[in-house]
Amino acid sequence: MEQAYPPAAQTSNRGMISLVLGILGLVCCAILGPFAWYLGKAELSAIKRGETPQAGRDRHGMGMILGIVNRHD
Repeated sequence: MEQAYPPAAQTSNRGMISLVLGILGLVCCAILGPFAWYLGKAELSAIKRGETPQAGRDRHGMGMILGIVNRHD
C-alpha cells in the first residue's frame, strides 16, 4: 500500500540567497548586508502581493533582518 504525500511547498531561491548573504555579511564581509536586505524585502513584498508562496517566509525575514544589522554595524 503506497502512501500519498502532499507536494512540498515551492519556495523562492531569493529567500535562501538573502539569508546566506546576511550570514556572510555578518561573519566576514559587511558589504553584502544591503544586498541581503534588498532581496529579503523584495521577497516579503512579493509574498504580500500574492506573487510568491508563503513557504520560506521566515528565511526571507531573517535575511532582511541580517541585512539591516549589517548595514548599521
